[in-house]
Amino acid sequence: MHGRFTFKDDSSFVFNDVFGMKNGSHETGSQHWVNSTIFCSISSTHPLESYLLFCSKELANFHRPKALWYPHDNVVALREQGKLPTQGPMKLIVKSLGGKGSKIQVDAEETISSVKAKASKKLDFKLPEVVKLFYLGKELEDHGSLASQNVQPNSLLHLVRTKIHLSPRAQKMPGEKKSLRPPGAFKKKSELSVKDGHVFLMEYCEERPLLLGNAGMGARLCTYYQKSAPDDQTGSLLRNGNSSLGHVIVLDPADKSPYLGDIKPGCSQSSLETNMYRAPVFPHKVPSTDYLLVRSAKGKLSIRRIDRVNVVGQQEPLMEVISPGSKALQTYMTNRLLVYMAREFRAFEKRHLLPCIRADELPGQFPYLSEAIIRKKLKEHANLQCSGFLAYVLNDSSIVFYTHLNASNAYAPFQKRPNGQWIWVKKRNFRIWSEDELREKVKPEDFNINTET
Repeated sequence: MHGRFTFKDDSSFVFNDVFGMKNGSHETGSQHWVNSTIFCSISSTHPLESYLLFCSKELANFHRPKALWYPHDNVVALREQGKLPTQGPMKLIVKSLGGKGSKIQVDAEETISSVKAKASKKLDFKLPEVVKLFYLGKELEDHGSLASQNVQPNSLLHLVRTKIHLSPRAQKMPGEKKSLRPPGAFKKKSELSVKDGHVFLMEYCEERPLLLGNAGMGARLCTYYQKSAPDDQTGSLLRNGNSSLGHVIVLDPADKSPYLGDIKPGCSQSSLETNMYRAPVFPHKVPSTDYLLVRSAKGKLSIRRIDRVNVVGQQEPLMEVISPGSKALQTYMTNRLLVYMAREFRAFEKRHLLPCIRADELPGQFPYLSEAIIRKKLKEHANLQCSGFLAYVLNDSSIVFYTHLNASNAYAPFQKRPNGQWIWVKKRNFRIWSEDELREKVKPEDFNINTET
C-alpha cells in the first residue's frame, strides 16, 4: 500500500503520488486490506515522555498544538502592574504566536523599534516588514520607550506578523535525493510543515473522534473498488487514471467489505487508515476562492493552494482499548516507565554526566503506578542512592547508606534528612536499549489509545 503521512493534528493530510509502492497482486479473501504497516516518523515518539494527568480542556485538545492566534489581555497582570525603573539594562522574552521565543538584552530607555530590530535577527524577519509587539494584551508604540510604556524586566512580549506571503510553488515536491516517507523523512518536528508537497484537509464529522493521530503519526489514503464480475477491469482504470484516490485496492466479488457496511458491486469507497482505525472519506469540492493560511513557528504567515478537502466518517477501531485495571494496562504503564528511564539515562550520558533520575519526580510523571511498583521495576536496572553519599546493596530488598566514620572507624548508617535527595543511578552492567527497542516497548499508537480514551 502507499505510505501516507498526516503531518499535523486532525485537520490535514499530506499526499503525493511519488510515495507509492509497487502495486502487486492481492490475495483473494477478506484479510488482505488490514495486514500492512503504516509508518510513523521519529518525532511521533516524543509524547512518550509527557504526563499522564490532564485537565478536561487538555484532554479535549490533546492532539492540537499549543499556540495562539492573538495575544490575550491579562486583566489581573495589568491591575497589579508595578512601577518600572526608567533606565538601566533589562532582559525581555520576545515570542511569536507560533511558539518560538527568544531572550534579548535591551535597555529600559530603548524604543520599541529598537527591540524589533534585535528580535528580527532571531525570529527571521526583515526589518521593513510590519510587525506588532504586544505586552499584557496592549500593542506597544514604535516610538515610545520600554520604560514609558511600563514594560518591566523579564517580561514576555508577543510578536505578531501581519504580512501574508504567497507560496505559489508550495506544491513542488522535495528533491529526488530526499526521502518522502518515514522512517527516512520527517525526522524532526520542524520538517512537519506544508511548505512543500500536496495537502489534503480532513474534517471529521464526529465532534469528538475516538482515536486521533498525534503529530508525526502516519496514515494512508485508500480506495476500495468492489468488482461487479470476475472480468471487471474498472479497478485497473482507477489505478492508472486518478492519483487523488490514493492506493486503489480491488475486491473480488466474493471478498467481504473492509467496512462494517457493504460496498455495492461496481462501486468504490475511499478510506483513511491508520494503525488505530479505518474511516470512510468523502471528497468535497474546493472553492476556487479558498486557500490555506499557514503560520510558521516563528510567526511567518503565508497562503498556499489546497489540493483536496475530505469529510471523514465514523471511525472503525482496529486496535483494542485496554480495560482499566487490567494486567495489560499495568504492563503498558511499566513499559512507559522503563522508556522514560532509558531516555533520561541516555540524555545524561550524552552530556558525560552520571546517568540518574530523581526519585521524587517519578510519582508526578507516573501517578497511576504505586511507589512499590516503580521501585521494583527500576531496581532491575538502577540503584537507589542519596546524592553525595555512598550506597551499598545488602540484599534484593534493602539498601543502607553510609556517610562518615564513627569512633570505632566503622561507617555509620545514614538516616535520610528532610533535605536529602534520593536518586536512581544506572547500574554499570545495564545496557540502555536502542531507539528501535524503545519504540517496540511503547508504540505511538499505544500511547495515543491509552491517553485519549
